[in-house]
Amino acid sequence: MPLTDSDCAATYKILVLGDTTVGKSSILRTLTGKDFVNKTLPTVGIDFVRRTFEVDGAVVKLNVWDTAGQQRFHSVTRKHYRGVQGIVLVYDITDRKSFTHLSFWVDSVNKVSR
Repeated sequence: MPLTDSDCAATYKILVLGDTTVGKSSILRTLTGKDFVNKTLPTVGIDFVRRTFEVDGAVVKLNVWDTAGQQRFHSVTRKHYRGVQGIVLVYDITDRKSFTHLSFWVDSVNKVSR
């Protein structure tokens, strides 16, 4: 029997943060059952994916927000921090700068959550 919204035990808003071209959109593609792609076009603003899972017999819905990593979209991204139950920080293991820049993303979240 297919799962419906009324069967849902919990819904979580998850935000995916990181610099541009680190693989955020590729991760979301695999979450939705699509093939992994090394190169995708940069996200403009925000992209959204909904995925429903069954966990220990309960239906759990994830609303995953893929954010643009470009500097010009940082203010748009911050608007989406409110109401978030989880954050995934993404960096490119071949780009040390993307790893060290994670502190920017953590500070940005902390400023909004105060």
